Amino acid sequence: MKRYVLSMLIVTLAGCAARGNDAAPEPELDAPAVTPVEVVLPEDLEPDEALTADIASLRDSLGEMTTELGFGDDADSRIVVRYRGRGEVVSGDDAPFEVEYGDSDDDATVADDPDFATWVAVHLQTGNEFEVRFPRDVLHAADDRAHERGIDRGTREPVSEASERPTVPFVEDDAALDPTTRKGWSNAQDTRTLRGTIGVAHTDSAHRRLVSLGTNGGCSGTLVGPKHIVTAAHCIRNFTNGTWRGTTAYAGRSGPSAWRSSAPYNPNPDVAATWYWVPGNFMALSDGLADMPYSATPWDIGVIVTHASRLGETVGWMGWYWWGDNGEFANRTRFNRGYPVCGAVNAPASCQRLGLYGDTQACNVGEHSSTDADGIERRFRFSCDMSGGHSGSSLYSYLDSDTVAVTGVVSWEHCFTCGGDDDRPNTGVRITREYSGIIASLRQSMP
Repeated sequence: MKRYVLSMLIVTLAGCAARGNDAAPEPELDAPAVTPVEVVLPEDLEPDEALTADIASLRDSLGEMTTELGFGDDADSRIVVRYRGRGEVVSGDDAPFEVEYGDSDDDATVADDPDFATWVAVHLQTGNEFEVRFPRDVLHAADDRAHERGIDRGTREPVSEASERPTVPFVEDDAALDPTTRKGWSNAQDTRTLRGTIGVAHTDSAHRRLVSLGTNGGCSGTLVGPKHIVTAAHCIRNFTNGTWRGTTAYAGRSGPSAWRSSAPYNPNPDVAATWYWVPGNFMALSDGLADMPYSATPWDIGVIVTHASRLGETVGWMGWYWWGDNGEFANRTRFNRGYPVCGAVNAPASCQRLGLYGDTQACNVGEHSSTDADGIERRFRFSCDMSGGHSGSSLYSYLDSDTVAVTGVVSWEHCFTCGGDDDRPNTGVRITREYSGIIASLRQSMP
């Protein structure tokens, strides 16, 4: 394998201009490298123009960030970028993306590297895939700086959604309960309602920051930056055939023809250069399988960075937040709104195509599992009703009167035949310190 330490050099000039006829000093080419990003390529590979440009994009953006965070040229703080090859990208705009879940909740024991977190990045237009190994110290520092600077708070404005105030707690009619519940419905009853009006793009401060993925839907997401969308990994990675799903993102959507802002999918890199990021463990556990395994759910989170289209500059974006303690995480009022696929077995009654739906109740969470390298259990179960299409939507909380933050992402309809008294039939991925660090890193390295 070829290994390169590609660095930005700090060049010092003696003054802003040369005095008299003295020439400006030449840059010191042997100046110490202070922002190393190690790139690993196959031994016999000669990078073409597209690959060279993609390497430069990752090297420069990640290298500048690590320098600003104060990390130097040592192996422990070096981000390693390993070229995986050219992946296949297919359009996900033609039809809703369907995922089959495995029929078992058997889990796999995967031990996290205590020092590094590995993610896979793909340039959506060139198809070039890279394994990116982040030192956890770098992720923690990026997360700390994002918090110190308020980057993780999102765009702030007074909350306008009266519907985000929970109604009187839902009272079950035990006698009317079926012995089993529909997949994704807590306590055998669907209490979702349509949000807004079909044909009128959302203007509410939170709802307009929610994203429908795909011209014909199929998944959901949430803006966490001007061009940064958090969603589920399985919404952008087709694990069954190992392809990437190129998809148009619509912010504030309400029906087939109404939205506030969009980032169109285009295979031309000169038109819309976009990066997808997913955890390496998600691909390792799910790629090649017909059904998504429960064991992959702790890593079922992804980030889209749309370089050409900055949706958030029109609609704003949410913040994100993590708690290490299960009790602190659970003891928050949080909501879920997503774009269900009409026609699915458990779609909302009188489902409106590409409409935004949400439970009338706040989401109760619990049953945490899958401890990561930071000691945080990254998977949880929750009560809010959902169905196919809600995947990738966020569970969000109001931190104060003008700050709304993503605290989890919808992954899995846990029960196929839940008991009638099961009040947490769905599984989410928690925003952990690692996942917060990834979002913070991408917000700061690819602003």
